[in-house]
Amino acid sequence: MAAYHHGRALARDALGVDPGRRLRESHQAILTGPARPRQLPPDIAGFIGRDREVHTASRVAAGGARATIVVTGPAGAGKSALAVHIAHLLKGSYPDGQLFAAVGNTPVKDVLGQLLRALGTTDLPTGVGDRRELYQRLCATRAMVVVLDDVRDGRTAVDLHPGSGRHLVLVTNRDAASIHVHNGQSAVLQVRSRPGS
Repeated sequence: MAAYHHGRALARDALGVDPGRRLRESHQAILTGPARPRQLPPDIAGFIGRDREVHTASRVAAGGARATIVVTGPAGAGKSALAVHIAHLLKGSYPDGQLFAAVGNTPVKDVLGQLLRALGTTDLPTGVGDRRELYQRLCATRAMVVVLDDVRDGRTAVDLHPGSGRHLVLVTNRDAASIHVHNGQSAVLQVRSRPGS
């Protein structure tokens, strides 16, 4: 702490500037500890059915440090409910928090901004690449569940994937063929219709 304050004073006196974003974020993390977001929507009370899909997701998540599960199917089939249910069931194995992003047609830059703010970042980089790099750096030392709901294409899934670190990433979309995330264990869960219909 003393080194930060000394460096800050030197930078102000000698250069007339404050410390850069990375140093300020490191200082803030030391003061408050890393943010532990809890963004999951509520689970559905009495969730029934989908036992096979839940079992597959649990097996894949247990199989490695990083697991990506794509939940795919037509509109209204219950993809989001299943992804959120799985996230709630398995979140205890990922103590550093849960992120949830309703992606849809929202620009990747804006979604990354939402995720970064949830992780405690107040000084957002302006470019998509810089935001993605910071997001992945912040996630690299954490064990988290990340739900990316209604991802429209593979490029978006890659841009929003937390990268290295111990993560369970659940991606919902309507076309599994468009999502290819090669980072750790993975599975595709096909959801055809709501349970019991």
